Amino acid sequence: MNRIQYYRSEKSTKAELQRRVAIVLELLSRKMKRSEIIEYCLDESLGWDVTPATIGKYINRAKGEITKSVKKSALQNLSESVMDLKELYRKCYQREDYKTALAVRKELNAVLEVSRGSVIDTETEQEELSDELEAMIKDVTPTRSGRAG
Repeated sequence: MNRIQYYRSEKSTKAELQRRVAIVLELLSRKMKRSEIIEYCLDESLGWDVTPATIGKYINRAKGEITKSVKKSALQNLSESVMDLKELYRKCYQREDYKTALAVRKELNAVLEVSRGSVIDTETEQEELSDELEAMIKDVTPTRSGRAG
């Protein structure tokens, strides 16, 4: 039985590595299986000259990029929701519609509470988000003069 030997002639540049990960990301977006991606990347016409293990690393990096993108999108959506609710709260408070302002405030608090554990992984990220959320809460909390923040 013939064994395929894998060997590397030289290390890829950072730009080449990014290009390869981008290609793998595209293959993942096409719903290709890991084995299919490895087979595709081992094709000599690509000229990658890599091992299946290296392709596995490319796949993991591409999946990490997907995760970052999803988190960024979730944080953006959270930020937009909070800004919309803050604006609605201010308008209700200015019109002295306290019943609606209270309902908006409860919704804002619920959104902020849910967000505390939903889009963060590390303690550092959690602390940073908690600081941001506290600032947002302070910003929408009326002072004695009736104005927020």
